[in-house]
Amino acid sequence: MKNDSKFDSILKIKKRVDKKIFDENYYSIQVFSGGYNLGDSISKYVNEKYLGDSIYFYFETPNYKVRIGKYKSKIEAEKKLKEIKKEFKSAFVFKPSK
Repeated sequence: MKNDSKFDSILKIKKRVDKKIFDENYYSIQVFSGGYNLGDSISKYVNEKYLGDSIYFYFETPNYKVRIGKYKSKIEAEKKLKEIKKEFKSAFVFKPSK
């Protein structure tokens, strides 16, 4: 029983560390940068179109941005980008700075 509780404790710590690393090191896809009204419309559209992905709509001086997903690897993000580029030709993968 002691080994099980030690294992559970170690597993919890590893999950926290992995989450922190992922939250700081991921790739995303930007589909829009510009004014609020168009950004809001695009955000709503991609939210309906890409139900399984996280959609981020926020202000970053001087523009509003619409971004899709948090991907662990650039390869994973590039695969999704191929699908997204069919509608958003200027979409690109990037790694957010801290």
